Amino acid sequence: MIIKDVPVMHKKDIATKYNIHPNTVTNLVKKFKSKGMTDPDPWHPGRKRKISNTKTKRIVTLLQAKPFLTNEQIKTKLKLPVSPQTIGRQLKRISPPIMSKVIQFDDPDTFNQKWKDEGKQFQKRVRQIPLKNRIYIDESYIHQNISKATGRSLRGSRIVQKRNRYAQKLTILSAVRQSGVIHPSVIFTKNMTHEQFEEYVKSHIVPKVKSGDVILWDRLGQAGRKKNPDKFHYSQGA
Repeated sequence: MIIKDVPVMHKKDIATKYNIHPNTVTNLVKKFKSKGMTDPDPWHPGRKRKISNTKTKRIVTLLQAKPFLTNEQIKTKLKLPVSPQTIGRQLKRISPPIMSKVIQFDDPDTFNQKWKDEGKQFQKRVRQIPLKNRIYIDESYIHQNISKATGRSLRGSRIVQKRNRYAQKLTILSAVRQSGVIHPSVIFTKNMTHEQFEEYVKSHIVPKVKSGDVILWDRLGQAGRKKNPDKFHYSQGA
């Protein structure tokens, strides 16, 4: 049956039709041609798959609902009598395969061409400042409800997650220069106000600034995008 399909079907289509690997089709055709048989040797499907098609569909459905699950967690939830490695191999074997992807939030930041051009101009100006005279200040955030940055889904589909903004946020502020860190990180248990930022600059940065130094900090949220910024990094006090 397989040999009759060779002239009219692609190797991959034949493999899909008979649920075998494309290489198996190639080997059967070679054996048929070398031995001159009217039919190839009886085909044996080989060892039965450890994960049936029904169980595979259950795995895919579970991952579509919870893309952050590991293979070990999938095994536990579905009570599969196989190893996590077997689950991983099966997910790569299906069509389309399950792929690891970076999470996309439902409200991604967008940057227009004007902001991109401003960034390029800023980089050119920074390159003209000697590295030893640059002081970089930046902040970072830690959320209690932080989640994984990657998950798994079918090839061609995205993983979109809603932001949960109702959790405590820690603001971490620090400054560095070529010689090293200027001061230990300063941590705020809530969103930092522009008054707190001014106090931070006064107590942690001003005593460390030398003649000829240039302080570099980025825009902070909507306050930095205003036509006449007056808060956070751009406050008059700072």
